[in-house]
Amino acid sequence: MRTSLIALVLTIAAFASAGTAAAATAPTVSTGPVTTVAPTTATVSGSVNPNGSATTWYVEYGTSTTYGAQTSPASAGSGTTTQSVSASLTSLKAGTTYHYRFVAMSSAGTARGADGILTTSSVPAAATGSASSITPASATLNGTVDPSGRPTTWYFDYGTSTGYGQKTPAKDAGSGMGATSVSAPVTGLTTGRTYHFRLVATSDAGTSRGADKTFVSSAAPTVTAKAASSVKDTSATLNASVNPNGQATTVTFEYGTSTSYGAKTPAASAGSGTSTKSISTSVTGLTGGATYHFRLVATNATGTTTGADQTFTTSGLPVSRTGAPTGVTGTSATLTGTVDPDGHSTTWYFEFGTTTGYGTK
Repeated sequence: MRTSLIALVLTIAAFASAGTAAAATAPTVSTGPVTTVAPTTATVSGSVNPNGSATTWYVEYGTSTTYGAQTSPASAGSGTTTQSVSASLTSLKAGTTYHYRFVAMSSAGTARGADGILTTSSVPAAATGSASSITPASATLNGTVDPSGRPTTWYFDYGTSTGYGQKTPAKDAGSGMGATSVSAPVTGLTTGRTYHFRLVATSDAGTSRGADKTFVSSAAPTVTAKAASSVKDTSATLNASVNPNGQATTVTFEYGTSTSYGAKTPAASAGSGTSTKSISTSVTGLTGGATYHFRLVATNATGTTTGADQTFTTSGLPVSRTGAPTGVTGTSATLTGTVDPDGHSTTWYFEFGTTTGYGTK
């Protein structure tokens, strides 16, 4: 009888144990939103309910839904309420999209949350533009910077090779989204040299460098007008000065009886120096007593400069004008007038008589 009672108790206990095991439930887990994101780290949130069994949880993450990396397991206890959890993801790559999900495990089973997606912060984008306002000794460097949402600084590397060697002061580009135009002046350049430059932008996400661009530190020629000299009846010497500003420069004089000119001297070299030099050219075949216009035109690889218009008048026949007689009496008078020798040794006399045939001089 006692043996039967013990057997009955054991049977009841076995049934109770089996019922408890059958009632155990796998944990409940959900994947929540990203709470912070940086270039190489992120914090993600989720929730876990152990459903009464000792439970651990972790986060799987990677650049695809196969994940490949996970955080260290953490305990969620063995309660029956939902609790918020979060994890830091590390060793991420800037500007990269990642998948992640929360996983919870207990003796009752394993549960996996839905797939979540995050994108780490990108390095700023730097695009080198063209140089402007180029002179023999200075230039303005231009480009655009996109901070990609991170506090960003920028500067230009520049120098006479792709080793650069010099850079402009670093400036703030802000932390916005979208490209912003930036520029910086550079001075103390050597005339006639080719300079390389590039834009560099840096944030906590990393550094980006724009493409290499070049410019030549020079300008169009500088021309100064001067007066003509050695003006004669049919010839004159045209004068001006020019600064080639460091590039091979050719010059020619345009000339003619109006500002349309119409004639020009043969092109001549003014060299490629950086100082002002005088230019003089003789022209012939001019018309005596005529007013001529002229100007110097200088050209180099950067552009063409036209000097100011100048004028001169060739010499010609003397000009005489008859004036009114004075001191007129019955037998005498004084004849008057003016003479312009127009640059030549000149003599003069009066013709007079009782008709336009004159007869006396």
